[in-house]
Amino acid sequence: MEEKMLEIKTIDMSTKLDQIRKKHGPRYFFAEDASAEAAELWGFQVYNDCGVVPSQVEKIVHLDSCQAEVRLAESVKGFWLMSISAHTSISGISSCPNVFDSVGFDSREDAINAGAEEIKAFYQRELSTRPGANSSSHQIAIKKAIKLIDQSQNQPLLDLFSPQPSGASHGR
Repeated sequence: MEEKMLEIKTIDMSTKLDQIRKKHGPRYFFAEDASAEAAELWGFQVYNDCGVVPSQVEKIVHLDSCQAEVRLAESVKGFWLMSISAHTSISGISSCPNVFDSVGFDSREDAINAGAEEIKAFYQRELSTRPGANSSSHQIAIKKAIKLIDQSQNQPLLDLFSPQPSGASHGR
């Protein structure tokens, strides 16, 4: 079976954000003016004192010991910022969309697909680099999560919820 490559369109604000960072110095995250300039660039009106914007959890992998989510934030300019949270039974990563994110998206679908690709890359790194990833149950869970992401990306919009037997809940 041939693997389908997703075309994800991005918006690169790195040059403009680098100018803001340079102007405000190494502690730009704590400069209100820097956050305001970056927020204006993306089109966000609400953000905290470190530039984090409100987001919604849009997609979740909940499969065995692997859990992941894509967090999305849409600006008034129609730009989307994305971050991920991905965990296995022995490791994880997490972040929130921030006005200092260098790359954004002009569609929700592209942001979701980019998040899914980041989650998949995290799980693939876990398989190849984590010493504890050698346990067979850990490897099986990660491989199932990767397969679920691959299958979901063939759908118009991702639906990363694992199939649950009748009457079972996701524990929420």
